[in-house]
Amino acid sequence: MTAPVTDAVAAEIDTQLCAQVRGGKVDLADPARVVRAARRLVDTLDPESALARARQAREQRNLELIPGDEGMSTLAAWLPAEVAASAYSRVDALARQQRNHGDTRTLEQLRADVTAALLLGQHPGATVPAAAAMVSLHLPVTTALTMTEHGCHLDGYGPIPAAIAREMLTNPASVLRKVITDEHGVVTGVGAHHRRPNAALAALIRARDRECVHPGCHRPATRSDLDHQHEHHRGGPTDPGNLAPRCEHHHYLRDHPGWNVQITPRSRLSLVTTPTGRTYGKPAETILEPPTPSHHRPSSPLWTPGQPKPKIRLPGPPDRRPARRGSTLEALLRRHHHAVQLPAP
Repeated sequence: MTAPVTDAVAAEIDTQLCAQVRGGKVDLADPARVVRAARRLVDTLDPESALARARQAREQRNLELIPGDEGMSTLAAWLPAEVAASAYSRVDALARQQRNHGDTRTLEQLRADVTAALLLGQHPGATVPAAAAMVSLHLPVTTALTMTEHGCHLDGYGPIPAAIAREMLTNPASVLRKVITDEHGVVTGVGAHHRRPNAALAALIRARDRECVHPGCHRPATRSDLDHQHEHHRGGPTDPGNLAPRCEHHHYLRDHPGWNVQITPRSRLSLVTTPTGRTYGKPAETILEPPTPSHHRPSSPLWTPGQPKPKIRLPGPPDRRPARRGSTLEALLRRHHHAVQLPAP
């Protein structure tokens, strides 16, 4: 992506991003993580420009029909992130509902067919709870109160401008839940709004990890299984230390012979060892970044009206197209991640 910022802001982004890499908070082998960190810094250091770009992008929303091959086409909608995430969540819930009722189509086929049926007014009228179309937004209470302008994160997407986040809070259907973090930004608890303890625990895990913990996977935790690291039938507890979100594919994969998964207790570094003995890691990502000290902020003006803004080019998002048939998960991991050497037991 390209973000127009001043030289001073660009230099500060470079400094802080390098510090995050050296400190292990950002892994250069994970392109999506690098992009998220860079976008978060742009939004933090130049919030006015970030909001202006977001407003402009929303004005460009559209629907596009892209002809394909073999009698197929792509229907693509350019929508605000929270609208797209809510729409996908609702379609996914309807598809899973039909799957649970015995439909033999794959989930991918069902999502496509449900979308088409809804747009054509042909869906049989199946309903799902409104919560199925909700998405999770994280923001500091100081940002909600307009005291600060950073720290907002939309699950399944990444950083968003504070003003956009506050607009989302005005939705009458929004449910506010207190999320408690330690001094490092790691989630330690959530305010419970459910009578069943399992639902409150699930809310904590999803708020803490936000996405599948498998290295290289960024499927939102709301669309992932809550997996016991130490299997429940072998005495593994159902508690925050033993639960983590894994998407359906990686939850299934971990049970295959030769695969080993573990998460370090304090740092929550997710480690996966393949049948060939290679180990890949995914460091935990804090829910909120500590405030930037004032002496780290650029002292020069961010932008002078009437002057063109210099541009920096940030790394683009990873290729999300499906892997070709025959490719293996380990090949994809090898291409995008460095091996982590573990000490001998």
